[in-house]
Formats: sequence, C-alpha cells, structure tokens
Amino acid sequence: MKRILLMCLVMFFFSCYRPDPPRFLDVEKHNEMLKKWKELNIKNYSFTYSFDYWRVFPRFKVIGYVTVKDGKGKVVFESNSWENELDTLALEHAYYYITNMEEVFQHVLDQNEKNKQDMTKKKLQCVWYDDERYDTKYFFPKYIYYFREWYGYKPNPHVGGNSAGPTEKFEITDFKILE
Repeated sequence: MKRILLMCLVMFFFSCYRPDPPRFLDVEKHNEMLKKWKELNIKNYSFTYSFDYWRVFPRFKVIGYVTVKDGKGKVVFESNSWENELDTLALEHAYYYITNMEEVFQHVLDQNEKNKQDMTKKKLQCVWYDDERYDTKYFFPKYIYYFREWYGYKPNPHVGGNSAGPTEKFEITDFKILE
C-alpha cells in the first residue's frame, strides 16, 4: 500500500512539473532551418497541417491540405475542421490560413513573438515550448508543441485536467514533392 501511495505521489509531482524559467522557440535554429529549406528551392509540393488546440475544454482541431505549384499555394480545409465553427473562430481566420511552407515558418515565428509579447504585457505567466521537431531531409517545422500559463487562470475541476492554460500542437504530415 505504501508503495502504491509513493508511486502516486511521484506521478503527481512529475505531472505538475513545469520548467522555470519560460522556454521559447529556438529562433536561431528555426532561421537556420528556413535558410536550408529555401536553398532546396522546391516549387511544387503538397502537405497537410493541423492545429490541435485545447484549454481542457473546449478543444478543436484545424486541418488544412496545401498544394503548391510553381511557388503558389492553395489550402483546402477538412470538412469537419474550423470552417464549421466560424462563429467562434472568425476573428482568427488568418491564423489558420497557411498556403506554403514559408508561411509555416512565419507562423511559427509570429506565434513565438506573440507569446513573448503576452508575457511582457503580463497576460501570460509563462510559456514552455516543450517540443520542436524539424524534418531531417527538407528542414521544415514538422512538429511544434507549447503550453501557456495565464495569470489568474483557474482550471475547472468539473471538466477535468490540471492544466493552467491552453496548449497548442502544430504538425505537418504527408509532405510530398510534386512533378
């Protein structure tokens, strides 16, 4: 019984741990990867991106399918994606609208800068970029995950979870070079 209690306490401790101080995007690495991506000079490609965003409740996912031909891109959103929730997301339309890989790089930088500004303005207590992965062959941001803690945020115990703010996962899958 003591062993089970000790294991539960250890698991609780590590599940609540957040690093201190804040951890932001590694901008130097990000810019290095952007330079390598541009050097490849790929003009025809496709990929799928997704934003998985949650604050314990509500949670939503945005999925976009991008096709780029001769450097010009077009995105089509999955039918059960954010387009069905325009009332709540209309003001953030541009945030989810990405039509090429350069916009992916810019989006990641813009969000990092917004998080820094929100920290400076005391809207956020802390930000942790917990995971950043880049494609090893084509250098684009393949997976970015971060957690934000707002000042004064109190999670709803009836909804579940002990998160102190929203988290977001941005992911790129199905990258293909087109003829």
